[in-house]
Amino acid sequence: MAEGGDSGFSGSAPLSTQQLMKQMADQNARLLLLLEHLANPQAVSATAQQSAEQIVESLSSAIKEFHYDPTVGMTFDRWFSKFENLFRADGRGLDDQAKIRLLLRSLSVTVHEKFINYLLPQHPRDFTFDQVVAKLKVIFGQQN
Repeated sequence: MAEGGDSGFSGSAPLSTQQLMKQMADQNARLLLLLEHLANPQAVSATAQQSAEQIVESLSSAIKEFHYDPTVGMTFDRWFSKFENLFRADGRGLDDQAKIRLLLRSLSVTVHEKFINYLLPQHPRDFTFDQVVAKLKVIFGQQN
């Protein structure tokens, strides 16, 4: 009986040891990946930046270019109300600077030039997304 009990124990022990070794190897592999990311934050940053650029590219195809024409009621307020959800909800993974780049890409050349001149000597990157939107509403809003 001692032999049967011994062989039953040794028969199940290698299986459990193998499972434990596999779990440890998986944990070690995850730890190595984490250490690589910690040791090379530029690679993580580059991946995040690439992802942000993919979001920007995707959203930019859905946003119609803004042309200021107050004579027909085409103001920034009206245009932005149409696309605001794309910036706020669909672009929620973007930081303010990426949203600003996306917004500036959506301006016509004339509007963009006038806006940049308005900001001088500052640059759009000196502001938050909400500040840029507020400034665009002032410049390209309904003029009374």
